[in-house]
Amino acid sequence: FVLHQQFFVLQQDFVLHQQEFVLHQQAFVLHQQFVLQQDFVLHQQEFVLHQQAFVLHQQDFVLQKDFALHQQDFVLHQQDFVLRQQDFVLHPQDFVLRQQDFVLHRQQHLLVQQLDLRVHQQQCFEAHPPYSALIPLLRRKAGLLI
Repeated sequence: FVLHQQFFVLQQDFVLHQQEFVLHQQAFVLHQQFVLQQDFVLHQQEFVLHQQAFVLHQQDFVLQKDFALHQQDFVLHQQDFVLRQQDFVLHPQDFVLRQQDFVLHRQQHLLVQQLDLRVHQQQCFEAHPPYSALIPLLRRKAGLLI
């Protein structure tokens, strides 16, 4: 009877140990699942951080291109300013040259008118015989060699 009881106690002890082992296995599985979930969450966070870094890199690239365009725009404005300064310097000179050109054309026009008048006078004197005798006298008096 004692042996039978000891066997029964041992059997119960074995069953309890088996249950304890199953519980430990379940705890281990739960722990692994928890670790895997945390690892997955960390990987998701890492992925999000990489995406943010990529976006920042793209923004930096765009800003660099924008800065380069602004630099080019600044250079073009400087060149435009220099050209406007040169134009400002040349404009008065152009004005003076146009005035001189106007004076020269006016003088040329007056000379042509005087020449036309002399030719017309010459033709009138030569066309009218009573005045043709006066031509040499008028030439000597005026000092002209027409």
